[in-house]
Order: sequence, then structure tokens, then C-alpha cells
Amino acid sequence: MQGVKIANNAEDILNGATTATIALLRKCADTTARNSTIFGYAVTLAGNIDRVLAHSPFSDGNLYLDFGNSTAGDGRVSVGFTKSTAWETLVFVAGSRVGREVWRNGVRIVNDASANFSRVSVVNAPFYVGGTYYENPGSTTSDVGDIALFVVASNEWTVTEIQAFNNNPWQVLRPRRIYIPTATAAAASTYTLSAATYTNLTATTALPRVTVTVA
Repeated sequence: MQGVKIANNAEDILNGATTATIALLRKCADTTARNSTIFGYAVTLAGNIDRVLAHSPFSDGNLYLDFGNSTAGDGRVSVGFTKSTAWETLVFVAGSRVGREVWRNGVRIVNDASANFSRVSVVNAPFYVGGTYYENPGSTTSDVGDIALFVVASNEWTVTEIQAFNNNPWQVLRPRRIYIPTATAAAASTYTLSAATYTNLTATTALPRVTVTVA
């Protein structure tokens, strides 16, 4: 799979976030490790390479998550990684709470809580998804066969959210909050919803005649 530019400016994706969760559902075409990047950008600022990207894996057989820079224990974590030709979920989390961590199929495979470098916003750095190598974004050198879902959140997902994504990646397309207009409610009602289907449900004071119960 050739990398696809999904934004001319990475901040259209990251919104200046210093914390983020990047989750994806992907499969690889083969098990060969190559110099390729599954997502991200990299630019040079004041002599330093600023980046948000992941190699999964790089040609040395290691997965790398870089968020802000590529310095181990600061902006980077890495771990040995063997590619799979089966569909899998990968979740990359970065921020002050967890530092840097990577989850594969609902299992955390690497973390470094001390790696909490705070990234800076960039200008006009294109953001790619797909498997191209960031230094040659038009190349077809890839470690990805297909990506079905790509999600960026400007917060650090909890373990519950990560495992829920693994169990049903498509749930992120479902509403996180349920709104039921009071005009359609003849009387106060209770709506019982499955926590396995809808996550982070909260009641809202704007709807005093409706009670939402999470089962």
C-alpha cells in the first residue's frame, strides 16, 4: 500500500495536541520488515527533527512510536515486532499520564511512562497514512496491506477504551453521547443501553425529562 496524504498540514489532524491516541485496524501484505512508516509526519525545526510517526516495524524488526521527537525515553518507545498478515488493531498513546505506549490486539506491548516530551505544533507538514516511508512519501515500499480504520483522538485513551476498540474497532463511529430531544418525550423515560456498544455515556442536564441508564 502506498502512503496516502490525508492532510497538507499535520495540525489539521493533531490540532496542536500534546497528548494523543492514534488507533488503527490494519493487516500486512507479508511479513518482511522494511523502512516504512505506517502514519505520520517529520520535519526539521531549529536543527531538530520534529515528528509524530510510527514504524511497525522498521527494517531492523523493531516497532517505533515517535511523538514529538525520536529520542528514546523522551519522545520515543520501541519494541521488537513481527508483522502479521491477519487483521489486527494497533493503538499508540502519547501524553503526560502514560508517557508513550503501544497496544496490539488489546495487549500493551511496550510503555515508558517517563517518555513524556511535550510536542510543539508544526506548520504545513503533510501527514501520511498507509505504509510509505516518510522520507519518500510517494514510494510503494510498504509494510501495510490495507488499513480499514484510522482514528486520532486528542486525549490519552484509558485501558477500557483501548480494549473496547480492540473488541469492536467500528464502535468509534458510534455516538459517544446519546441525545433524545425533550420535545419527543411525552413523559420521563429510562433508556437502557449496552456499555459494550456505547461507551462514555453521560446524562445531560439539558434533557431533564430523560434518564439514560448504562447497563
